Amino acid sequence: MTARLNRRQLLKGASSLLAVATLGGFASRNTQAAPLRSTGDAVMIHHPAYTSIDQPSSD
Repeated sequence: MTARLNRRQLLKGASSLLAVATLGGFASRNTQAAPLRSTGDAVMIHHPAYTSIDQPSSD
């Protein structure tokens, strides 16, 4: 059985391979997380509007 490839199928296949190769390159890069700031650097804002957010949930 012989498969005949037309131009459209060839271009679709080539662009798909290119996309996979590009995305694979991004996924395999060595990434590092940003360093954590110490608690002394954090600024705590105590405002009455935030009290409902700051309270632990009862779930």
